[in-house]
Amino acid sequence: MSDDGFNDFLKFDYLKNLEVLKLGGLSSISESSLFNLITKAPNMKLLDLNGHDKMTEFGLTNIVKSLPNLENLLINFTPNISQLVLDDLRQLKPKLNIVRNINSFSNPADDGLRMPLIPKKIVLKKKAKKKKKK
Repeated sequence: MSDDGFNDFLKFDYLKNLEVLKLGGLSSISESSLFNLITKAPNMKLLDLNGHDKMTEFGLTNIVKSLPNLENLLINFTPNISQLVLDDLRQLKPKLNIVRNINSFSNPADDGLRMPLIPKKIVLKKKAKKKKKK
């Protein structure tokens, strides 16, 4: 989806009732278009920005500040966001659940639980270390 298509979406009045927005993988949407949406959706509780690799710390901070009811923020694979900014956001909104996994891959079979994969070598070593019964 381009910014133009996204901006057309912003014309709808029902956005004020929007509580869940999943934009994972749509990194082509600019921060300004995303912010325009946020200002029209003050009741948002879950925002998924997974893979939005162009998201800046400034943009994310402004988005979070603009969402008074935000409870869950998913920002996996957003390399431009530092731990310091995440800590600041947690101080700003202590009840905000921030889900972030930047350095390891997730298992797509885990049904969205975002559990890191366990290398086969580790699993095999654990099985080999079983003690023999006497």
